[in-house]
Amino acid sequence: MQIRQLCSKKISFSNKIIDMVSVENFSDLFKSNNMIPLLIFAFLFAASVKKLGKKAEKIQIFCTQMTEVFYQMVDFMMKLAPIGFACYISFSIANTGTAVLGSYLNVLILFILFCVLMYVVFYSLIVLVTTNTDNLKLYWKYIIPPSLTAIATASSTACIPINIGACDKLGIDRTISLTMMPIGAILHKDGATGATVLKVLLILGMCNIDFMNIPTVFTIILTAIISGIIMGAVPGSGASSAILIVSIFNLPNEVLPIIILLSTIFDMPATLLNSVGNIPCALIVQKFCSKKI
Repeated sequence: MQIRQLCSKKISFSNKIIDMVSVENFSDLFKSNNMIPLLIFAFLFAASVKKLGKKAEKIQIFCTQMTEVFYQMVDFMMKLAPIGFACYISFSIANTGTAVLGSYLNVLILFILFCVLMYVVFYSLIVLVTTNTDNLKLYWKYIIPPSLTAIATASSTACIPINIGACDKLGIDRTISLTMMPIGAILHKDGATGATVLKVLLILGMCNIDFMNIPTVFTIILTAIISGIIMGAVPGSGASSAILIVSIFNLPNEVLPIIILLSTIFDMPATLLNSVGNIPCALIVQKFCSKKI
């Protein structure tokens, strides 16, 4: 009930787009609900530093060193994260009862069904359309190591070498696999986009916000794409994705822990789709572009 009251404020679609990409004051860039303006500023800043070259060499060194410092800070915090996570779960159950666990379980089951549909049916159809039945059997034989690696590491980048090895065994040209696997690890995010859609729908439902209209549906799709492509390569992307969702839909900060929790639950199956899905994509490229390479 408290979350619904906090979400009761309505904003027009045009104002939402303006608020999504801009801030009134420079200091507002560093607030948690202004993720997209901060990303735009970071892109322009990086492009300017790159353009200046040696003139901005000291700034490049400073940014590199600060990045290492922040990575180390994140490493320290992640060692304490399980304690905070357990405290949050205890607090949520104490205040809302076990009903919240039922909601999480329902969403998890729905997402697992989505993953099974994509992993078993959709990817198999791609292999059949691009090759033949014999290659489908080989696909399921060689797809197991990449799948286990994706589940174990929860990192699309870590799966690049073993994905390339699977492509070699499937007869995919090395030029294609060496190009597709790194690009796919950054841009191809079936699992991340699907997870984002489910998270947004759950949160909007909890906030009693109508999402059965074209502007909101368009915003959800845009959020899923941005979250999958941009946030997927950011360390601690679950928290980054949560801040992005709160920023785009103008939600209260109280929903942040819920989104982060869902991101943690979805992480392994989402990575499975993100990583393994790059191999059928390579087969598509092989079918239509191999003669041109």
